[in-house]
Amino acid sequence: MRFFDQVAPCSNCPFKKSAFMGLKPGRREEIANALLHEDKSFSCHKSLSGETDEDTHEYTPGPNDLMCAGAMILMRNERVLLDNRLTRIAIGFGWLEPENLIDTGVYPTVEEFIKGE
Repeated sequence: MRFFDQVAPCSNCPFKKSAFMGLKPGRREEIANALLHEDKSFSCHKSLSGETDEDTHEYTPGPNDLMCAGAMILMRNERVLLDNRLTRIAIGFGWLEPENLIDTGVYPTVEEFIKGE
């Protein structure tokens, strides 16, 4: 499945310690909660092709979206890839092979990602 084809984070991935994304206050925590507790995906910002609902601000991935490699690496670092239903299914079907993900400076823990330090 193409959605899981990205194996390395882009140069300004918000999950990389070296990137500055200028996320609004609380956004990092929202992202972490969506991945860890709501079985959501997080599309790479460079592949966005979906739509955002005007009322709920919920994003629906489009046909060209790719799962953010940085998000998957952070989940792998925290050993929670199998806790997210979407990534668990992708691993089960062979669409995602966690050992192929290339960590190029992703935050080692969710706590550090949320702090953004």
